[in-house]
Amino acid sequence: MKVYEAVADALVREQVGRVFGLMGDGNMELLAELTQRRGVEFVKVRHEQGAVAMADGYARASGAVGVCTVTCGPALLNTATSLAVARAHGSAVVLLAGDTPADDPGHLQNVDQQRFGAALAATTIDVTDPGDVAARITEAFVAARSGHGPVLVNLPMDVQGRDLPGAWSYTPAVAPASAAAETVAPSAAAIAEAAQVILSAERPAMIVGRGAIGAETAVLALAEAAGTPFATTLQATGLGGRHALSLGNAGLMGSPEAFALMQEADVLLVVGASLSRLTTGFGRLVEGARIVAIDHDPAAAGRADVLVLGDAGAGAAALERELARRGDPTARASAAAARVPEDPYPFTPEHGVGTVDPRSVFVALDELLPANQALVMDAGHFISFAGPLLRIGRPVDWIFPTDIGCIGQSLSTAIGAAAAREGERVTVVAGDAGFLMGISELETAARYGVPLTIVVINDEGWGQEAHMLALKDEAPELALAATPDLALLAEGFGAAGHRVRSAEDLAGLPAVLAAAVGPLVIDVRVNPAIKNWVVHAFALAGHDIRDAAAA
Repeated sequence: MKVYEAVADALVREQVGRVFGLMGDGNMELLAELTQRRGVEFVKVRHEQGAVAMADGYARASGAVGVCTVTCGPALLNTATSLAVARAHGSAVVLLAGDTPADDPGHLQNVDQQRFGAALAATTIDVTDPGDVAARITEAFVAARSGHGPVLVNLPMDVQGRDLPGAWSYTPAVAPASAAAETVAPSAAAIAEAAQVILSAERPAMIVGRGAIGAETAVLALAEAAGTPFATTLQATGLGGRHALSLGNAGLMGSPEAFALMQEADVLLVVGASLSRLTTGFGRLVEGARIVAIDHDPAAAGRADVLVLGDAGAGAAALERELARRGDPTARASAAAARVPEDPYPFTPEHGVGTVDPRSVFVALDELLPANQALVMDAGHFISFAGPLLRIGRPVDWIFPTDIGCIGQSLSTAIGAAAAREGERVTVVAGDAGFLMGISELETAARYGVPLTIVVINDEGWGQEAHMLALKDEAPELALAATPDLALLAEGFGAAGHRVRSAEDLAGLPAVLAAAVGPLVIDVRVNPAIKNWVVHAFALAGHDIRDAAAA
């Protein structure tokens, strides 16, 4: 048996049924073995960045390992952004990359793939000995399932073609024990102290982060018992759904109403959140508030007045029981609900000539999209509208592949998510700049008939930068670029296209979506004069980003 045959067999035994990628001389024999003799589906993409993003989307939407493959050298270099995003998110991705022969340092495509992997992947594994293939592939899948991020497996072409030295056998990798399972139970003393601080508060509030996903029942019961309206970090969007105490997103990605309420809190209960500058509005939300944190990471003690060390679910449940023992939680929940604004983001629509108010777009989408369906959100000026106006029902339905602050990842990530959610229509929201950055994979979506609804919030430029340039008395034109007819462009790629240019067009979207088959691009021209509340805050704060939230 050849090494590439052994690798293919290992993938099948790991129950890999689909591989995203591009073929080259560094992986063609492996792909031929996988597809022609092992029955694995090969999703042929148009760019290597898209291959890793699709595997990332598959992993996020399914909870399984997403597998992708590229050839060597420049092909691997093209994966850089997607690898960095997957690493920041901790996505379970295995990237199988061909590598140039060790005995040919002058090879045209030779680059230092080990150093590349060290910079951008969570784990890098080199298969250099035919006798170690089983151990190296097992190592790759164990690492991918550890929650630390993508694994790069370098497969030199000369090694792939060698014979194994002995009989071949492979046992599928076992997922490592989760960190949460190893966390000690919260101490009674910490629970008692946390309860005392919360009950002493006049205006308590709660921030819930990614570490609380999976513990929703306990966290919501805690919010009610503690009498705390709650907001989530971006990564925990959807936790709590449309609960009466939910404020949506915290910080700069939420609404100004939510920000104001959170800023007034004298005690902040923080569950599974790291309190990044984005979440806290550059610290404004935590100024003057006592912080009670439930976290499995002892380092959280550095940012908390009281730390309940333990798993989010166990800690929340224990604290909820203690609060219930100390008084009527129903009364506290009722008082908290009265503090939640009735309108999460009040505004009067301002449609322009041939354009619609972007806020109205998200109100329409919130009414149109099914409650439990994957939504892949790109980044851009529009994200501060989406956070308050799009109510996500479950964290598993929220996919935000901008973990390093990039744009352009959403389309490819959504293709992977759709592969994981077979039979489900996945929605993508992107700006025109981000959509055009990743548009090559629209042809991939059309070729495979992927059920995607791609809503492009089209302000003909880079909106956030245009507004910020204007605030600094610089030319906003530096961030503007005329956008082609995206509906027509979509049709050229083999997808369906639709244009929205008025409030009447928005009202007609239900019929358009009902008839959609395969990928549909909805080009929504939005009024570029509408500024998100963060930009307004910058203006009122004298352009100082750190003081924006105080404005």
